[in-house]
Amino acid sequence: FYDDSILGMTPDGAITFQKSVIEILEENGFDYLIHQPNEILDPLHLNDVQPVPGAGAFWEEGDLFVSLRNVSMVFLYRPSSNKIIWHRFGPWSNQHDVDIISDSAIAIFDNNLIKSGGRMKVDGQNDVIVYDFATDQISYPLHAALKQADVRTLRQGLMDFDADANLWIVEETEQGRLLGLDG
Repeated sequence: FYDDSILGMTPDGAITFQKSVIEILEENGFDYLIHQPNEILDPLHLNDVQPVPGAGAFWEEGDLFVSLRNVSMVFLYRPSSNKIIWHRFGPWSNQHDVDIISDSAIAIFDNNLIKSGGRMKVDGQNDVIVYDFATDQISYPLHAALKQADVRTLRQGLMDFDADANLWIVEETEQGRLLGLDG
């Protein structure tokens, strides 16, 4: 049974923080995500922890965005108080890579997986979903470009962007492609 942990370290290797993701979820009322009846070895699958670089209206310096692939959940965790400040399940599915793109928005690489015939497959194409905390709105800035490029990575994938979130780099990991796309 996998029990991933989040670990903070100084540049010289001293541990400043260590907490099991299962403990975080249990202590914040999400234990139902862990104890599933079908005996999954990896019920959560931690695939990204994005540190918040500075304080803002919706987060504080030291907060962490955490992506749990197998439950399609992204949450904002505050280690200083051991609290999940915000969370959301979807509309992404089996997502990877959470990035902060402004003082009020995050982008999530959506693998967009569905089960079909007992197997997982990409439903259409992968996507990049932007969630804006200020407006509580979702947008898909690269949907048309990712559809045209037929981006379909099942269990991996990354994105990055320039300072204005106008040029996006998307890694279609399993196909070995790196795409530069206009946002």
